[in-house]
Amino acid sequence: MSADAINPSSDARQARFRMLAQVILFSVCTIIAVAWIAGVHQFLNDPNFEGEALDTDFSVFWAAARLAIDGQWLAPFDTATLTEWRKVPPDSPDYEMIWFYPPGYLLAIWPLGHLSFFWAWLAFCAVSLAIFIAAVIRPAREVPGAMMFLCCAPMTMLVLALGQNPLIFCALMVLSLEAIRRDQAILAGLALAAMTLKPQLGLAIPFALIAAGHWRVFFWASGFTAVLVGATIVFPGPDYWHAFLTGIAEGSERLRQGDLDNLMLSTYGSAAVIGFPDAVALSLQAAVSVIALAVVCWIWRSNANFDIKAAALCVGTLLVTPYAIYYELMFALAGMLFLIRGIPEPPRSVVILALLVWLAPVLGITTRPDLGFSFTAPLLMAALFLIARFALQRPAT
Repeated sequence: MSADAINPSSDARQARFRMLAQVILFSVCTIIAVAWIAGVHQFLNDPNFEGEALDTDFSVFWAAARLAIDGQWLAPFDTATLTEWRKVPPDSPDYEMIWFYPPGYLLAIWPLGHLSFFWAWLAFCAVSLAIFIAAVIRPAREVPGAMMFLCCAPMTMLVLALGQNPLIFCALMVLSLEAIRRDQAILAGLALAAMTLKPQLGLAIPFALIAAGHWRVFFWASGFTAVLVGATIVFPGPDYWHAFLTGIAEGSERLRQGDLDNLMLSTYGSAAVIGFPDAVALSLQAAVSVIALAVVCWIWRSNANFDIKAAALCVGTLLVTPYAIYYELMFALAGMLFLIRGIPEPPRSVVILALLVWLAPVLGITTRPDLGFSFTAPLLMAALFLIARFALQRPAT
């Protein structure tokens, strides 16, 4: 029998296998999600529960929104007040949660303060997932199984359970990259300006835009950012910005003395977990940031396939910032989507890399707690240099 006669049958089997795997994965994730939502509702309504909210990341957003509704816009920066308004059981917090967001983010989540914790969390998760799906559906359409790979990833499920925001900011990154690809400078600039609501995730972006000569996108993003900052200086006012900048300095010092190192995916976090002195860990972070930024800029200046450039920026974003918690790995997942889309027949190295990124939350949580996610910084560095290799091999067509 000829190869021509075998290949169609083999392709059909692979398609059926992919479909079956996606159905199973979707079914498992749906069952887990429904069970989790029902469990949270039952837990919060238990007469023996001594609070109004779960001790999760979302309780910080909910408390800050409620404080804003009460007219206390600066109160989230006071950790004691924030803890009180989180309404978690009095014996539950193991460490202080700190408010690190600019005024635009507080304005965006302000309506959630009108709801109970359960309905606010559910609404936040639903909106986050909807924004994420809307952003990734176009690039994912060209990669078989990509939507399931992203939406049912362990990290996606964990982010939703915590009520964290990486889905929104990852969606903004994907949206801006797709807009740049289609030469929609205004849309790209608007999405990038919105990313400044979590500024540590945008450190590499302006350098990449300048390196590639995307001046229209750069100026639109700068303009929209200036409008956003100007509007928030008017309301809630300049005092918030002063508290925000002061809070960053004070909060960063507290984090460096705290117990979040094993939850960080940055080089600084990995070095601190291993036991390096703080000064050495910061020096290593600075070195890796410079190298990663140089690699990203080189790739964006090259004639590489745009998907390769997009993958480099997604991964480089996490390497450049010293403050990145494990749930920001959503950006690396988006990077894997772009990388696979940019390589029609991805080699085994890319498949293994994508699988490791996909499984990273499971590995970080189930392995030694003292090491946590310290393996992610080397993984991201390996990913960036693999992307750089493909940049040499895959010129734009």
